[in-house]
Amino acid sequence: MDEKMTSMFSAPEGYFDSLEGRLSALPAAGKPSYGTFRRVRPYIAVAAGIAMLAVVWTAVLRPVSHRSSDQAVAEYVLSDDDIFDYLLGCGYTSEQL
Repeated sequence: MDEKMTSMFSAPEGYFDSLEGRLSALPAAGKPSYGTFRRVRPYIAVAAGIAMLAVVWTAVLRPVSHRSSDQAVAEYVLSDDDIFDYLLGCGYTSEQL
């Protein structure tokens, strides 16, 4: 098992001898400077999402909710006969009413 681990993690001959020279040849990496757009981009994405939700709510859901409430009012207009039949079904007698 140790032989497999050793061969799995071995480096080529002389790799670490020239590593310091290769690393010093790389430019010094400082903190990257971000432009204004890159700093503001997450806020723009959130604002766009909220705007999309508002558009969907206004265009799709709001007309559907108004239509269903208008239909509900039209369906539940009760006459005196409907109320009378309901009360008779509940066990009241016509003399009690």
